[in-house]
Amino acid sequence: METVDDVFLVFEFFDTSLRRYIDNCFLFDIRGREKFFLRQALTGLAYCHSLKILHRDLKPNNILVSFRDYPDIGQIKLCDFDVAKTFEPPLSPYSNKMGIPCYKAPELLMGSTRYSTAVDIWSMGCIFAEMIKLKPLFVGIDEVQMLTEIFCLLGAPTQESWPGVSSICAFIEHLIDPSIMPKDLVLEFPNLDPAGLDLLSKMLCLCPNGRISAYEALDHPYLRD
Repeated sequence: METVDDVFLVFEFFDTSLRRYIDNCFLFDIRGREKFFLRQALTGLAYCHSLKILHRDLKPNNILVSFRDYPDIGQIKLCDFDVAKTFEPPLSPYSNKMGIPCYKAPELLMGSTRYSTAVDIWSMGCIFAEMIKLKPLFVGIDEVQMLTEIFCLLGAPTQESWPGVSSICAFIEHLIDPSIMPKDLVLEFPNLDPAGLDLLSKMLCLCPNGRISAYEALDHPYLRD
């Protein structure tokens, strides 16, 4: 009986990742190409969500870049679906321990185990912001630091702006200071036009039910140009 001793895995070749593309500014310049990167990545994400798949670990490392004819970009693709999950309403409890804090949605940082596609939109919003700033938007090393940074930028959530927020985790009342007001995104992102600021604010909406969907984002005026 013939046996096979070797297994060969053949993968599509991509030149680099978005992480390296942003970091190697002396080789690449992402300025002016943010729309292309975001449109391509959201197209892939919208397809995943249409198949009821949550990626759950979106970050620049998991977005691959290929060159058509250097430095022209060919394709952008999502990768690393190790912690991806399928979902069906009504939503079942899921783990919130995957991913790194910098790109995790606030509901995950608070410990929520019932979440949906909005967690991927938040991650993509953080990536969008990073392409503009050329550095991560949030850099806390743990959940508490991350939530503090998020609230300092976007303001403190309230029961009115995020119904049920105080019931998500036990320590949230110690983090929420009603006096914390959101910063002006125009000052935080001076190089982003009004349409881009509007899309970013809708992707980084604190309340998950208020976040824009991937399909809605693709139809946003910022990405229709």
